[in-house]
Amino acid sequence: MRASIRRQCPGFTLPELLVGIAVVAVLLALLGGGMRRYREFAVEARCRGNLRALYAAFIQYAMDHRGLLPFGAREPDIPEINANYYGGTYAKEFKVYLPSANMYGVNTGYCEPYLCPGDLEARRGERGFLGHSYGVNMRICRDQNNRIATWKSPAQAFLLADSLKDVISHTQPNTNLSNRHRNGANTLFCDGHVEWRAYPFPTQAENRPFWNPAE
Repeated sequence: MRASIRRQCPGFTLPELLVGIAVVAVLLALLGGGMRRYREFAVEARCRGNLRALYAAFIQYAMDHRGLLPFGAREPDIPEINANYYGGTYAKEFKVYLPSANMYGVNTGYCEPYLCPGDLEARRGERGFLGHSYGVNMRICRDQNNRIATWKSPAQAFLLADSLKDVISHTQPNTNLSNRHRNGANTLFCDGHVEWRAYPFPTQAENRPFWNPAE
């Protein structure tokens, strides 16, 4: 009678198990970090898309209003909204060019393109500001710089940027500026290009062309 032969399957030793668990933990950590960065870049991309859509609406509006943007100095026969832009009133004038969820962009809930997808406070309705996430360059909305024909250096001066308020001051820009994207702000320039700018922004005294497109 032949003796039965037993095949033994060697098991894992404790050190081998510990090494295997450590490797899996490292892989999961790397995967989680990569997904987090992917989500961050996706949010930034959607934010930049919002700013480009807003720029297109600004240009369309200006073409219909003799080259004037919907804030700043107005002409008598152009309907007045709010010369200083406070309250984000440009969204009301954009209801034809860029409708939002409620046709006015004045709700405090999630409302693209006036609301950055990374602006969690505004999405939860915890901050006023009409559900907006982007502040305008105060030198454009308060001075005569709202007429596009006066712009000499539009690629250097910004129009909108990620903000906690509706206006970004040229003397104290970082009071309202939001650094919600990698410690910086997506910034729309007067020529229509969008770029990420590191926080903090320079003041007008430090960089005049950044604030005044007519210079």
